[in-house]
Amino acid sequence: MFQNIMVCTDGSSHGDVACRYGFLLADAMKARLTGLHVLDIRMIEGPLMADISGAIGASGYYAGWPQFRKLMEANGDAVRGCFQDLATKAGIDAVLGVETGHPVHVILEREASTDLLILGKRGENERYGRDLIGAVADRVTRRATKSCLVTPAQFTPVQKIMAACDGSPISEKVVRTATALARALNASLTLLTVTEKMTPEVAGVVSATAERTCVDAGCTPKVMVVAGHASEAILEEIVLENSDLIVMGAHAHTRIRQWFVGCTTQRVLTDSGIPALLVR
Repeated sequence: MFQNIMVCTDGSSHGDVACRYGFLLADAMKARLTGLHVLDIRMIEGPLMADISGAIGASGYYAGWPQFRKLMEANGDAVRGCFQDLATKAGIDAVLGVETGHPVHVILEREASTDLLILGKRGENERYGRDLIGAVADRVTRRATKSCLVTPAQFTPVQKIMAACDGSPISEKVVRTATALARALNASLTLLTVTEKMTPEVAGVVSATAERTCVDAGCTPKVMVVAGHASEAILEEIVLENSDLIVMGAHAHTRIRQWFVGCTTQRVLTDSGIPALLVR
C-alpha cells in the first residue's frame, strides 16, 4: 500500500511524535522512509523590517542576519542528529534531508516522490494555538495530492483502527487502506457509517459493501451504522471504541471544493486527538 513514506519534522515534540509514527508504519509495511526538515527562508531572510532598517540607518539589525542564518543551519544539524538517533533506536534505516525554502512549498514539492506524507498536527509554535491545527499542517493537507497522516501531541501504539465509510468515490480506497494498515499492524478494524445524508437502507448497503471489501482482503472488521451529524458521530465513536487511528477520505464532495479538505474531515482532524490518515 505505502512503499515510500516521508515524515516532516521541525525538531519539536510534535515532530518527534510524527517520526515515531513514521518508524512504526515503515517497519510494519516494509516501506522506505525519508525525513524532511525545512529551514524557513522567511526567517533566514528576515522580515520586511530588515529592509526598512537600512533606510533609517539601523544597519546593526540587518548585519545580524548572517549569524542568525548560521544558528538556523546549526538547528537543522541538530534536528538531523535527533532524527538519526530516533531512527536508530527504532531499528529503521532512514536519513533526514535539510532544505531551505518555504516549508509548505518544499513539502508539497517533495511529496511527489512519496506514497504517504506524515506531519505533526502542530509544531514549534504550539503554545500559540494548542487547540488548532498548525498553519503548515493545515495548508499542506489542503493542497497535497498524496495521502497524509497528521499526528497528535502524544504517541500511542496503533491497536484499534477506525475507518469512516460514506459511500463517496474515495470510500473504497479508505476501506482498502484501513484494511492494509490493520493487517500490517495486527490491529482491529472498525468500519463506521453515519446516516447523516443517507437513508438507513443506503447506509446499510454502504456498510455491507465496505465489509465485503475487508473480508475479501483477509480482514474481519467490526461494522457500525449510527445516526447523527457526521463529524460529531465520528468523534463520539472514536472515544467509545477507544480508537488509536482514524482513516477518512480527504476531500469535500462537491466539485467546487474537491481540492479542499472536507468539513467533516477537518473537524475530526482538529478535535479527535488521535492520528488521522487522510486518504486521496
